[in-house]
Amino acid sequence: PPSTGASARPLWSSVVTVARSHVLLGAAVFILGVDFPAFARRLAKTERSGFSLMDTGVGLFVALAAASSPEAKGAPSSGGVQNVARTAKGSVALVLLGLSRVIAVKSLDYQSPISEYGVHWNFFFTLAFTKVTASVVYAILPARLDWLVGSILSVGYEAVLQSTQLNAFLDNGNRDGLVAANKEGLASLAGFLALYLIVVALSRRLLYGARSCVRDWVAMVFETGAVALVGLALTYVVHSDVAPVSRRLANLPYCLWMISLFLVTIVCFVLLQIADVLLCQDGMQVDFSQLQVLHKAKDSAGESQEPNLLWNSINFNAMPMFLLVNLLTGLVNIVLRPRTTGTLSAVLVLVVYISVAAFTTVFLYSRKMKLKLPFT
Repeated sequence: PPSTGASARPLWSSVVTVARSHVLLGAAVFILGVDFPAFARRLAKTERSGFSLMDTGVGLFVALAAASSPEAKGAPSSGGVQNVARTAKGSVALVLLGLSRVIAVKSLDYQSPISEYGVHWNFFFTLAFTKVTASVVYAILPARLDWLVGSILSVGYEAVLQSTQLNAFLDNGNRDGLVAANKEGLASLAGFLALYLIVVALSRRLLYGARSCVRDWVAMVFETGAVALVGLALTYVVHSDVAPVSRRLANLPYCLWMISLFLVTIVCFVLLQIADVLLCQDGMQVDFSQLQVLHKAKDSAGESQEPNLLWNSINFNAMPMFLLVNLLTGLVNIVLRPRTTGTLSAVLVLVVYISVAAFTTVFLYSRKMKLKLPFT
């Protein structure tokens, strides 16, 4: 039988690594795929409210950033002010990427729906603000209260949307002034911060507990699955009776949906890794704290093959890889004019595009070349 590894509380979870890599790869496919007429429009981002596959992208990115944070891992605090400064420094790269996207969109006249985030705002600004603001919250309040702060913030934000003129302001076409021009992106920050804090609390409780055998992980699956089912039920109730799900606003039902989807995603990957552990060859070592087979497999030629090579490669250079696919997307839009591209050509372009991104990340990982963005 496979031997066991250490059962200490893990500082990193291979489940989070694989989940984040899958989300990154999926986002890479969709950010270019949506530009082609062959792409199913029902999968594209909704303009105001509703459920769609691409609406999950920003929510899952925020959730996975929360799940990989020091607070989620239960790491001892290094000091409130120092933590805020470190997070702010690490987020400068995101701000620079956001500014670069604004400049590129305006310079190239690239299609970018204003109703998504606003005129100038984008995903990079949202993620940077969320991480920095969360670090401020943890500098002021004990980490054990994050679930309460997140819940109050999400419910309070929804109450403001329902009881004030904020919703009407966000729905009208007024774009006069910097705030009005970016009102969707600015308003949604409250929802994304709430999502971040709640996912940190859930990850600390459900994902990073010390486990020493498969039975512990099966128990984790049932516990996490139960929380996900409750979240999905609440999503349905709030979506039906209070307000429709809106990624654009990051409102309460959207946060509930993203929390539930994040937990379902984690459960699926844990089940896959349980199967991997149970099916591994006799004598292979297993680290049950991370539910991971440690020994590399051998191919037919006897060469070592690293499990999850693609996912580890993407995770190793996650932000540079995301920057690369954004640059490639812009290049394809300049050269090919995707809106006039047929289905077969679109598929071929997507295959080449994602292959270039995948081979680049695997090559960098195989050479242990970790690309550093400015200020990271």
